Amino acid sequence: MLPQILSYWVFFSGLYQADYDAAQCMKGKVCSVCLQGKLHVANYSRKPRGLPPFINAEWFRLRFSFCCSHCRKRHTPPSLLFQNRRVYIGVTIQLVAYWHQRGIALKSISRELRIPHQTLYRWIAWWRNEFRRSEFWTILQSSFSPAQSIPAELIDQLHGTSFLDRLRRWLSLIKCLSVTSANWLRVEPFTQRM
Repeated sequence: MLPQILSYWVFFSGLYQADYDAAQCMKGKVCSVCLQGKLHVANYSRKPRGLPPFINAEWFRLRFSFCCSHCRKRHTPPSLLFQNRRVYIGVTIQLVAYWHQRGIALKSISRELRIPHQTLYRWIAWWRNEFRRSEFWTILQSSFSPAQSIPAELIDQLHGTSFLDRLRRWLSLIKCLSVTSANWLRVEPFTQRM
């Protein structure tokens, strides 16, 4: 089931468009650090993992980013496609946790997506431990009914006409986790071995 969801091009094009729009809003603005320079395009390439072999989208090869013309500080807008510096795409990380919490064994997910099962265990542990202790979750949990299985129960609680609608809303909610400069919502990043 995971590869079928990952193959929905319309879904991914919507995520890409949201990232592109966020980047366009940031382009040319004044740097929030030095308050002097303008933000110039400084995109960087990505080599994401976690995609089924039949998906070869250029959307995943570039992360929108900007650099201040004065202090050279990097500014990266929140993303629906990527989660911080993790090499796996954000949707894959969410789906792994969702399907595992819905009864699919991690070994079969690992085999299907060709992701080492140790990586999957680390992701599940991050949701169970670090995410629940985060300030972000402290703020967000008041918007949801009590949930034991995070993110699965939270995704299911969101309004949407389809699962992909709810998943997109979830990605929009947690997009601040895709950047390290969101000082107002600190979450311990989970480490990813390369």
